[in-house]
Amino acid sequence: MPDLWQLLKQDTVLDQVAQGLRSGQGMQLVTGPPGAGKSRLAVEIGQAWEAAGGVTLVAQGDPGRGDSALYPFNYAMAGLSNHWRTTGALALGVGQAVESLLGTYGVITLAVGALAQLPQKRRERRSRFLGEPAQQVLNQLEQKGRRKPLLLIADNLHWWDGESLDLLRMLLGQELRATMPFLGRLRVLAVETVEPYQSVSHPRAHENLLAGADTRTFSLERAPRDRFREILVALGAPETLDQGAADEIYTLSGAHLVLAQRAAEYMAGRGIDTLLATGDAEDFRRVLLTQRVHSLGGLGRETTALLQVAATLGLTFRQDEILCAYEGPESETRRLLRSCREERVLEVEDQTYRFVHDIFRQYFGSSDVSDSVTVHERLASCLRVLRAADYDVRSLNALDAEQVTEAGVLAVQAALQRDREGDDWRTALPARSLAAVQDSGLTTVLELLVDARAALTRYDFTGCLDVLRRVPHGLAPPLAAETAYLQAMCLMSTRSETDREAGRACLRPWSGLEDTEPELGLRLMRLLLYGLAMMRDKTEAHALEQRIKATLQSRVTFDDSAVDDLYTLDRMSGSLEVPDRALARNREAARHFAPKPGTTTVRRPLEYYRCLVNLGANLIGNAEYAEAVEVCERATVLVEEFEEGTFPRTDYPLSNRLLAEYRLGLVTAKEAVERQRSVIAAYGSTTDPFYAQNALAVYLALDDEFDDSLALFDDLDARLRNTRQRPEPSMRYLIGSNRAAANYLSGNVRQARDEWHSLGPLLGEIAYAAVFYLERRHELLSDVFTGGVPMTATEFDEFLPTHRAQGFGPVWNHYGRGFRIPEVEFWREN
Repeated sequence: MPDLWQLLKQDTVLDQVAQGLRSGQGMQLVTGPPGAGKSRLAVEIGQAWEAAGGVTLVAQGDPGRGDSALYPFNYAMAGLSNHWRTTGALALGVGQAVESLLGTYGVITLAVGALAQLPQKRRERRSRFLGEPAQQVLNQLEQKGRRKPLLLIADNLHWWDGESLDLLRMLLGQELRATMPFLGRLRVLAVETVEPYQSVSHPRAHENLLAGADTRTFSLERAPRDRFREILVALGAPETLDQGAADEIYTLSGAHLVLAQRAAEYMAGRGIDTLLATGDAEDFRRVLLTQRVHSLGGLGRETTALLQVAATLGLTFRQDEILCAYEGPESETRRLLRSCREERVLEVEDQTYRFVHDIFRQYFGSSDVSDSVTVHERLASCLRVLRAADYDVRSLNALDAEQVTEAGVLAVQAALQRDREGDDWRTALPARSLAAVQDSGLTTVLELLVDARAALTRYDFTGCLDVLRRVPHGLAPPLAAETAYLQAMCLMSTRSETDREAGRACLRPWSGLEDTEPELGLRLMRLLLYGLAMMRDKTEAHALEQRIKATLQSRVTFDDSAVDDLYTLDRMSGSLEVPDRALARNREAARHFAPKPGTTTVRRPLEYYRCLVNLGANLIGNAEYAEAVEVCERATVLVEEFEEGTFPRTDYPLSNRLLAEYRLGLVTAKEAVERQRSVIAAYGSTTDPFYAQNALAVYLALDDEFDDSLALFDDLDARLRNTRQRPEPSMRYLIGSNRAAANYLSGNVRQARDEWHSLGPLLGEIAYAAVFYLERRHELLSDVFTGGVPMTATEFDEFLPTHRAQGFGPVWNHYGRGFRIPEVEFWREN
């Protein structure tokens, strides 16, 4: 007797798809009308893949989320074992051991076995940085793949957003595979419904994918009428089913296999007559899709109402979203969700729910019982809390809620977010969101804010402030807060105490915004924390950090980014903590963002880079120079894995490593001069040269090139005073104290002594947590200046750590040096 696959005439397609996966020939694409069995075929392949030792993941498109960036990967990607449970059970029950599949399973077993034996390739070139959202997808794919052959089922490909389609194309391309070796074990099986039944959401990106992925397309047809009775029996209908009844069910169901399976189950349990008594196809669907729910009485009516809300949310939705959007007690909503799972309408994995097939979403979503605008209005307040940073989704939801003005504001915030991630907002923003910006008259405001940030990233602080002065008053509070964020960021980057005070003043009025706009409010709080850390008294800064931690801790159960943000606070702790405590927190931050064992991709490369830079710097501050060299090398290796320009201030890890190697005696002062010059020439900042040039001037002094050293110190001092109002005390002290030391060693003892003593009051204004060591250093070196004892530059530099070390601990080897070369790190969020 023929098996189900043969009855459907899909056994040949099944084998051809398996052969394509084995050959590795691009993407295998299965198309067809709704209900033709595309998902069932993909499940069968996926289960065979896992049975052979591979891993299968499903990334699913959603008709309502076609404009949500990377939605199938970030929000709707799951393992096969918990996906399509109904369909999977059908496939296992009917098809697992049938003869026609033995060849297919054999092909897949060979394919998985061959991929598993592939040697791990080395990275062949530097990676193009795709942005942290895409980088996180790559990291998830590698982690979930567990170093096994990975099959990615791209379900509902026609509903995928443009960014996901572009990323899938790159996953299959040679360029990305040359930089991400684990992708050599990836195979892709895509499933989509053809027109005129459903349309492609992003035709251009879809066309680019199919053309660039060497796509092999396989078309499925609806179940054949002449074999439909046998198909129904194979699906569980009674053997006594006659051909006439099967023909009628064929007409009523449209040969949709999901409906056919439900019909077979219905007839097996309730008989044929009731089912055939339905008047038309719509009534037939209603009976099959809701009869079990309606049989529950009052609970059934409540379940139907919940499913109508769920259908408004989409094919996939999170538990916290439905709990918020459905009007009813949480305990009752949870009970209804359990009922939906038991009736095989919904399935769940990790608190993410899915309709078992889009036919259920379509049915419940077409009902006029639930007002979709009202649902989206309720959801808007939910998203503000639950998915505060997902401005794309919030903007589109506001449009669906007919909140046009709020949609425009959120779309501007989405564009600013894309700009911060390194994307061009003009091409990255969904078309509806772009229209919302224009319709709200906010295009000019958005362009000014983007231009201001561009000036800030160039360290053009004057240009940044000039642009921000052109931003109009009277903006909605979120956009006024975004403006204040950029203004404060710029002001607190100038190394001017006057500007820092102004920056703090910009931020203070926004206290409490985190209660209504968590992402923006927390971002402002973290920037204010940096501003407060630049004050001598750290009391307010420590209190604010505790507030930030408490706010983040309250979000960790539903906001994945909250945990990352807690570790980012640890990374930034050098501005608040004494050296040993800052080092401990830096270690935890670097450990959190580091690649997990057995993986090669970095989930958040920019943040991991900042963690490595800060960890290396704090190791130097704790005089743990050998480990500092190793950590700085890791930062440099990370930089070299990506294209040039990916990471900021790449001079930081190079300068820190050089300092650690000099302290270990691995390089001479002369070698340090040449290397520091090379770092400055290749990577130095022309607008913020002070730390790098100070280090060069110190190395020159240590190499007895005092004239060049003093000229450089004079130039730095003049530049600081001429370009800053009330230059920061720490930089004034750094340049002045090193110049005094160079003068002393060059024989200008009186001039050196006078400058050294004049610098003492500045120490009372320096905000460093470790300023105590600098104060004791200044006092002890005053005796050296007064005594006028001749020394070489190296003897002077090592005098206090060698002869006045008692009571200071190991950090004195760094803070007690005669010349100050501060370790450089990132004290702000970005």
